Amino acid sequence: MHGAGDLASLIPYLFIHALLPFIYVLCTYWLVRNKKTVRHDEWRSIFLLISVGIALLVSVMSAPTFLRLCVVAPPAVILCVWLCERTDGAYDRVRTALWTVTIFAVIYLPITRQLHRHTIASLPTGDVALVNDKQYEKIWWLAQHTNPGDTFFNDPTMAFALSLESHGPLDFVTPSDFTRPQQVDDLISSVTRHRTRYIFLYPELNQSNCATDNLKLFRQYVAKNYHLARVVSRGEIWQRNGSLGMDQKAIGGNFDSNHRVGS
Repeated sequence: MHGAGDLASLIPYLFIHALLPFIYVLCTYWLVRNKKTVRHDEWRSIFLLISVGIALLVSVMSAPTFLRLCVVAPPAVILCVWLCERTDGAYDRVRTALWTVTIFAVIYLPITRQLHRHTIASLPTGDVALVNDKQYEKIWWLAQHTNPGDTFFNDPTMAFALSLESHGPLDFVTPSDFTRPQQVDDLISSVTRHRTRYIFLYPELNQSNCATDNLKLFRQYVAKNYHLARVVSRGEIWQRNGSLGMDQKAIGGNFDSNHRVGS
């Protein structure tokens, strides 16, 4: 959360985390309670959805990021709609609340995206609308100092937008045990072999969240073989020692420096 404008994006985040796994508990309780009154085919269908949903959820439980929860959420959403079809008072209130939030999101989010001040950037992958100056600063600097096909690591979004190569077993590293020691060893070998030119480091990488610091070797490698090239919003861009300046393409010249409103 960086401001009031982020409240809208918080709604789906909270919804998904409230839905999983609690909807499966509620539906299981409902099936057990109403086993004698519900139709047999309906009971079997709901039980099948619960089973599939739980199996999908278990598959991402070791690292339940928001994106992964969204990917495995469809059975939970179907069950939520089915459960909210009940006609008693509590379900009516929940259904009204969900409809209200849905209508608000359908109207509010597209309008704010279209009217938000933004800058148009022409990148190797196409035209992009950048919605804040911090985002613009980072991509502008990288565009001025790289060509498509150059090597860059630890920011998949920027790598995709600028058509940069990110070799190795990982797209990014984290300060938690989500990044394993063996992966770090393989990453260092890959970065060395491909002489990766730029590495992006965000501040949290210096704050280990686990008992063992899996990124210690990676940070030592970067400190020894790279130098700080640019401090940008929410991080630093490090350049490999001894890498020559690029034959600059006028990528930066394709940026529209004027903030424009609309699509």
